[in-house]
Amino acid sequence: MSQQQQASGDGGGGGRPRKYSDEELLSWIDAYVREFGFVPSCYVAKEWPGPSYSTYNNRFGGWIPAVRKAGYEPQGERGGESE
Repeated sequence: MSQQQQASGDGGGGGRPRKYSDEELLSWIDAYVREFGFVPSCYVAKEWPGPSYSTYNNRFGGWIPAVRKAGYEPQGERGGESE
């Protein structure tokens, strides 16, 4: 992920969280796959410096639908927390 993307994450700094377009949200998933070579799990997404996990839930209805919309198949997700 670029430094610009990391600097614009949801958390920290007070104020209002940044509003991401669907394309920007999906590009974070794509950038992660390109950088690390695997599809991030929902657990990874909860810890990364980018858009918050809840942003993906609110926009796409869960992590798995967001990953699929980005063009990937979720890996090793289990029920409950993954959506």
